[in-house]
Amino acid sequence: MNDSNGITNCPQGFKEHQKYLMDECDDCSKPCSETSIQIENGKELQDTLHRIYTLESNTLTSVLEIGKLWKDIHEKNLWKSCGNEEVKTFRQFCEKECMRSHATVYNFINLFEKFSPHAEGVAVEQTRLVKALPFVTNEDTAKDWVSKATTLNSEDYDSEIREARGKIPKDKCEHEEMEEYERCVSCGKWFKVGDE
Repeated sequence: MNDSNGITNCPQGFKEHQKYLMDECDDCSKPCSETSIQIENGKELQDTLHRIYTLESNTLTSVLEIGKLWKDIHEKNLWKSCGNEEVKTFRQFCEKECMRSHATVYNFINLFEKFSPHAEGVAVEQTRLVKALPFVTNEDTAKDWVSKATTLNSEDYDSEIREARGKIPKDKCEHEEMEEYERCVSCGKWFKVGDE
Protein backbone atom coordinates (compact mmCIF):
# COMPACT_ATOMS: atom_id res chain seq x y z
CA MET A 1 0.00 0.00 0.00
CA ASN A 2 1.53 3.38 -1.05
CA ASP A 3 0.82 6.87 0.28
CA SER A 4 0.88 10.05 -1.81
CA ASN A 5 4.69 10.25 -1.50
CA GLY A 6 5.18 6.73 -2.86
CA ILE A 7 6.29 5.37 0.50
CA THR A 8 5.22 1.82 1.11
CA ASN A 9 3.45 1.70 4.44
CA CYS A 10 3.74 -1.32 6.69
CA PRO A 11 0.41 -2.23 8.31
CA GLN A 12 2.31 -2.47 11.60
CA GLY A 13 2.96 1.29 11.63
CA PHE A 14 6.02 3.50 12.01
CA LYS A 15 8.01 1.34 14.42
CA GLU A 16 8.37 -1.39 11.84
CA HIS A 17 8.62 1.04 8.93
CA GLN A 18 12.42 1.18 8.89
CA LYS A 19 12.68 -2.61 8.69
CA TYR A 20 10.03 -2.52 6.00
CA LEU A 21 12.00 0.02 4.01
CA MET A 22 15.15 -2.08 4.10
CA ASP A 23 13.90 -5.64 3.66
CA GLU A 24 10.65 -7.29 2.82
CA CYS A 25 7.37 -6.92 4.63
CA ASP A 26 6.67 -9.92 6.84
CA ASP A 27 2.99 -9.60 5.92
CA CYS A 28 3.24 -9.69 2.14
CA SER A 29 6.87 -10.82 1.48
CA LYS A 30 7.23 -8.25 -1.30
CA PRO A 31 10.53 -6.40 -1.66
CA CYS A 32 10.52 -2.71 -0.90
CA SER A 33 10.92 -0.40 -3.90
CA GLU A 34 11.53 3.00 -2.24
CA THR A 35 14.12 5.38 -3.59
CA SER A 36 17.25 6.05 -1.60
CA ILE A 37 15.95 9.55 -0.77
CA GLN A 38 12.81 8.16 0.85
CA ILE A 39 14.86 5.62 2.82
CA GLU A 40 17.26 8.37 3.88
CA ASN A 41 14.35 10.59 5.02
CA GLY A 42 12.88 7.74 7.05
CA LYS A 43 16.23 7.09 8.71
CA GLU A 44 16.77 10.80 9.37
CA LEU A 45 13.30 11.10 10.90
CA GLN A 46 13.88 8.11 13.16
CA ASP A 47 17.34 9.36 14.24
CA THR A 48 16.03 12.89 14.87
CA LEU A 49 13.10 11.66 16.98
CA HIS A 50 15.48 9.46 18.98
CA ARG A 51 17.69 12.50 19.69
CA ILE A 52 14.64 14.54 20.77
CA TYR A 53 13.47 11.83 23.19
CA THR A 54 16.99 11.54 24.63
CA LEU A 55 17.35 15.32 25.05
CA GLU A 56 13.95 15.66 26.71
CA SER A 57 15.35 13.93 29.78
CA ASN A 58 17.50 17.04 30.40
CA THR A 59 15.42 19.90 29.05
CA LEU A 60 17.11 22.54 31.20
CA THR A 61 20.17 22.57 28.95
CA SER A 62 18.74 21.19 25.71
CA VAL A 63 15.63 23.30 25.05
CA LEU A 64 17.12 25.01 21.99
CA GLU A 65 18.55 21.83 20.52
CA ILE A 66 15.16 20.15 20.82
CA GLY A 67 13.62 23.17 19.06
CA LYS A 68 16.17 22.95 16.24
CA LEU A 69 15.42 19.25 15.74
CA TRP A 70 11.64 19.83 15.62
CA LYS A 71 12.22 22.68 13.17
CA ASP A 72 14.27 20.36 10.93
CA ILE A 73 11.51 17.73 10.98
CA HIS A 74 8.97 20.41 10.04
CA GLU A 75 10.93 22.32 7.40
CA LYS A 76 12.45 19.27 5.69
CA ASN A 77 9.04 17.56 5.72
CA LEU A 78 10.63 14.53 7.38
CA TRP A 79 7.35 13.93 9.17
CA LYS A 80 5.89 12.75 5.86
CA SER A 81 8.21 9.73 6.08
CA CYS A 82 6.55 8.36 9.21
CA GLY A 83 4.69 5.71 7.22
CA ASN A 84 1.25 6.39 8.65
CA GLU A 85 -1.36 7.10 5.95
CA GLU A 86 -3.64 8.79 8.48
CA VAL A 87 -1.05 11.52 9.15
CA LYS A 88 -1.71 14.33 6.66
CA THR A 89 -0.24 17.33 8.53
CA PHE A 90 2.68 18.17 10.80
CA ARG A 91 0.21 18.77 13.62
CA GLN A 92 -1.23 15.28 13.22
CA PHE A 93 2.31 13.86 13.16
CA CYS A 94 3.13 15.56 16.46
CA GLU A 95 -0.05 14.41 18.15
CA LYS A 96 -0.57 10.92 16.68
CA GLU A 97 2.95 9.65 16.05
CA CYS A 98 4.95 11.46 18.75
CA MET A 99 2.29 11.97 21.42
CA ARG A 100 3.24 15.65 21.74
CA SER A 101 0.80 18.53 21.55
CA HIS A 102 1.44 20.72 18.54
CA ALA A 103 1.57 23.75 20.87
CA THR A 104 4.46 22.21 22.80
CA VAL A 105 6.33 21.40 19.60
CA TYR A 106 5.82 24.92 18.20
CA ASN A 107 6.97 26.39 21.53
CA PHE A 108 10.23 24.45 21.17
CA ILE A 109 10.61 25.73 17.58
CA ASN A 110 9.87 29.34 18.63
CA LEU A 111 12.32 29.10 21.52
CA PHE A 112 15.04 27.99 19.10
CA GLU A 113 14.22 30.76 16.61
CA LYS A 114 14.04 33.57 19.19
CA PHE A 115 16.69 32.62 21.77
CA SER A 116 19.39 30.86 19.77
CA PRO A 117 22.34 31.32 20.33
CA HIS A 118 21.82 33.34 23.52
CA ALA A 119 20.54 30.45 25.63
CA GLU A 120 22.59 27.59 24.20
CA GLY A 121 23.99 25.41 26.96
CA VAL A 122 22.32 27.57 29.62
CA ALA A 123 20.32 25.76 32.31
CA VAL A 124 16.91 27.41 32.15
CA GLU A 125 13.36 26.19 32.54
CA GLN A 126 11.46 25.97 29.28
CA THR A 127 8.35 27.57 30.83
CA ARG A 128 10.30 30.69 31.77
CA LEU A 129 11.45 31.24 28.20
CA VAL A 130 7.99 30.46 26.81
CA LYS A 131 6.50 33.20 29.02
CA ALA A 132 9.01 35.66 27.54
CA LEU A 133 8.43 34.73 23.87
CA PRO A 134 5.93 37.54 23.14
CA PHE A 135 8.42 40.16 24.33
CA VAL A 136 11.47 39.06 22.32
CA THR A 137 11.69 41.40 19.36
CA ASN A 138 15.42 41.43 18.64
CA GLU A 139 18.75 40.01 19.83
CA ASP A 140 19.08 42.48 22.69
CA THR A 141 15.69 41.60 24.17
CA ALA A 142 16.51 37.90 23.73
CA LYS A 143 19.75 38.31 25.70
CA ASP A 144 17.92 40.33 28.36
CA TRP A 145 15.17 37.71 28.86
CA VAL A 146 17.69 34.85 29.00
CA SER A 147 19.56 36.73 31.69
CA LYS A 148 16.35 37.35 33.66
CA ALA A 149 15.23 33.73 33.26
CA THR A 150 18.52 32.40 34.62
CA THR A 151 19.18 34.87 37.43
CA LEU A 152 15.85 35.98 38.92
CA ASN A 153 13.84 34.01 41.45
CA SER A 154 10.30 32.98 40.51
CA GLU A 155 8.55 35.95 42.11
CA ASP A 156 10.88 38.53 40.55
CA TYR A 157 10.69 36.85 37.14
CA ASP A 158 6.89 36.81 37.27
CA SER A 159 6.97 40.51 38.17
CA GLU A 160 9.09 41.18 35.07
CA ILE A 161 6.57 39.28 32.93
CA ARG A 162 3.66 41.24 34.46
CA GLU A 163 5.43 44.51 33.77
CA ALA A 164 6.17 43.49 30.16
CA ARG A 165 2.43 42.75 29.74
CA GLY A 166 1.62 46.28 30.93
CA LYS A 167 0.42 45.20 34.36
CA ILE A 168 1.65 46.41 37.72
CA PRO A 169 4.29 44.05 39.13
CA LYS A 170 3.47 42.68 42.58
CA ASP A 171 6.70 44.05 44.04
CA LYS A 172 5.87 47.61 42.88
CA CYS A 173 2.18 47.67 43.74
CA GLU A 174 1.00 50.07 46.49
CA HIS A 175 -1.95 47.77 47.30
CA GLU A 176 -4.34 50.72 47.54
CA GLU A 177 -7.42 48.78 46.45
CA MET A 178 -8.12 45.73 48.56
CA GLU A 179 -10.81 43.04 48.60
CA GLU A 180 -11.98 41.08 51.58
CA TYR A 181 -12.73 37.38 51.53
CA GLU A 182 -14.21 34.96 54.00
CA ARG A 183 -13.72 31.21 54.02
CA CYS A 184 -16.36 28.63 54.92
CA VAL A 185 -15.02 26.52 57.79
CA SER A 186 -17.12 23.50 56.75
CA CYS A 187 -16.15 23.17 53.07
CA GLY A 188 -13.20 25.55 52.62
CA LYS A 189 -14.77 27.61 49.82
CA TRP A 190 -13.83 31.31 49.66
CA PHE A 191 -16.41 34.08 49.25
CA LYS A 192 -15.82 37.73 48.45
CA VAL A 193 -17.23 39.92 51.23
CA GLY A 194 -20.25 41.83 49.97
CA ASP A 195 -21.08 39.34 47.17
CA GLU A 196 -24.16 37.22 47.59
